[in-house]
Amino acid sequence: MKIVRAIVSILIIYLLIVIYSISMKLIKDEDFIGTYYCVNINADTELEICGTATRIIDKETDETIISDLDSLLVADDVIYGLCKNKYFLLTLSSKEVVYSTIPLSQYSTNALLSPMEYYREKTMYIDNIGLVVLCVCIIITIRKGLFQSFPHKHLAE
Repeated sequence: MKIVRAIVSILIIYLLIVIYSISMKLIKDEDFIGTYYCVNINADTELEICGTATRIIDKETDETIISDLDSLLVADDVIYGLCKNKYFLLTLSSKEVVYSTIPLSQYSTNALLSPMEYYREKTMYIDNIGLVVLCVCIIITIRKGLFQSFPHKHLAE
């Protein structure tokens, strides 16, 4: 009986991890092995990270606006950053891109984030909520399943 409860607890923990992975796929559009990430920048533009390839996509036409991003900064209606050793300035409303070999003075003092840092900053709260719920479920499963299967010594003895 003890072994059965322990096995059931382990299976429940495994199922909780699978459910967590599936929910991260549905909520954040991540793949199960951590090589594909996608985050909305605004209603019709998104940042896609697939392995080491990063790009900004127009969601309406599914076309790449900027590829091979090194770093970026999203501010109001523009995205400023570095790609292929060139600086770029993308205006989100018109989807116009301006490239330059020198940094633009109005954005050069701001800290640029790598695409993965930007992704984590935008989705950090979802990860934290999911991990807390997963940990609470695992703790409840362990307490209910494993520890009740072992005999307890009573203080009265």
